[in-house]
This record gives sequence, C-alpha cells and structure tokens, in this order.
Amino acid sequence: MLPFKYLFENEALAKMMVNHFHYDNLDYFKYFRISSNAVYPYGYNNETHFLRLTPALETSRKRLEEEIGFITYLNSCGYTALEIDLTHDKLMLVEQETPFGDYFAVSFKGVPGEIIESLEMHDQLAFEIGKSLGHLHQLSR
Repeated sequence: MLPFKYLFENEALAKMMVNHFHYDNLDYFKYFRISSNAVYPYGYNNETHFLRLTPALETSRKRLEEEIGFITYLNSCGYTALEIDLTHDKLMLVEQETPFGDYFAVSFKGVPGEIIESLEMHDQLAFEIGKSLGHLHQLSR
C-alpha cells in the first residue's frame, strides 16, 4: 500500500499524465481508486480505459517493465489479459517529472464482461475461475 501522502485524489496529476494517451472522455475520473497505485478510468472510442499512476519513489522502471512484459507474454500465449494502450509516441510506459513528484503512467483497455463480485457464484462459475487460474499458474511457471 502506498504511503499516506499518495492516498489522495489528484485529478490535476491524472489529467497531466493522461495527455500521453488517446482519450475523449474524462468524466469517469470521479471513480478513481488508490491503493498500491492510483487508477483513473477514462473513455476513448466508447470504451473504458484505465490510467495507472505510480510514484517513481515507490517502484522502479525495471519492475514496471517486467509487469508489462508478463502481461504481453500472457496475451501472446492466448490468455485473456489486459491490453496495454500505447502513448502518442508508441510507448507502453511513461515516466514524467511533475509538480507532484516523478510518476510512471501506463494505460490499459478495459476488459469486457461482468465484474465477478456482481455475479452469483455457482459450481460452473467456480470451475471456470479455477480453470483460468490454473492456466495462469501454468503460464507463469
């Protein structure tokens, strides 16, 4: 979890960093979430995307590049994982000095479907979740 000083909404920072990506609707910013990262949803081409902001003091570029590499690997194996948005400069990860400190930004396209917590659990759903987690475990070895 982030230190307390990072656990506050910072729409000015989010607006500064989202400018690296394609967007056409920032109305969803009000649904932000902050824990180990700050995540701000936004719209582009009638789809939801998620801007993930991480203070540079809390992680390294190498660690974020490894996370992005793992997501890319999962997609290349046919596993349904997040799709990373590219910046205007065709980058997957942005590092920027801001008035709020140095930050990393990455953006993901929203995953279609329903939020699992909103579904009624039943045997078939539990089986499919387990099957998917088993496949993820297999690929991550």
